[in-house]
Amino acid sequence: MSNDHPSWGQYWKSASQLPPPPVINKLVTLYFTTLNWHYCMLEEYYFRVLLQRWLSTHQNTVTELDQELLCFPALLFQVLAIALRFAPPQAYATSGSEKIQEMTCINLSRYYSDTGVNMMNLLGENGRGVTAVEHYFVRAWWLKNNGRKADSWHSLGTAIRSV
Repeated sequence: MSNDHPSWGQYWKSASQLPPPPVINKLVTLYFTTLNWHYCMLEEYYFRVLLQRWLSTHQNTVTELDQELLCFPALLFQVLAIALRFAPPQAYATSGSEKIQEMTCINLSRYYSDTGVNMMNLLGENGRGVTAVEHYFVRAWWLKNNGRKADSWHSLGTAIRSV
């Protein structure tokens, strides 16, 4: 995506919807300690390297982003969505209203997953590479576990075509 691409502003607007780094780190840790082993889709070391690169990226370094880093926020949104969807009940017990907190996490999970897809759509042909494939695999997992099995198969197909 060139620096003057009309979708660039939308890309950064979507990326700005990521939570603050301490929240990201907490959810990423939850994902890797309790969830990733189900399918072993992501290698934690490489994910965390990209996460550190992303967190040190500034909007004015657009031309310096490689394909992997361009796709990373979309993958990060999927990881956060899975972590929120499967967070243990005690994670909701901060306000005393566990059911309300749980519903908020489920809705936020849906929002994050959809935002990741929107970012990949904005990238178009620039959305290629290992990170893009991982994004579609984790999205398929999210869809499957939300009762959207047909959509999950489509996401898997997109992952395969992206290779």
